[in-house]
Amino acid sequence: MLPFLADEEVLMMATPLVQPAAIRRWLSQQGIPHRIKPSGMPLVPRNALDEERSSRPSSIEPDAQSLIAKIRKEAKNVHHGQKTK
Repeated sequence: MLPFLADEEVLMMATPLVQPAAIRRWLSQQGIPHRIKPSGMPLVPRNALDEERSSRPSSIEPDAQSLIAKIRKEAKNVHHGQKTK
């Protein structure tokens, strides 16, 4: 396995972005370290993503009670002819 992501992997990760400058900005905002290749595409070390994944919780549970309450509120507003946001 190569130590850096291929351009195709970077493009897939940054979809829908396609311009190298936009992808680099997005990577910076995400805190993913990278360098700039002569082509302008970012050069992303593969281990940077491994570190990023390991620092995040393995699973995030949705707040089911809040979701149910929101659905009920919207349903109630629809039945009373009010618009929902």
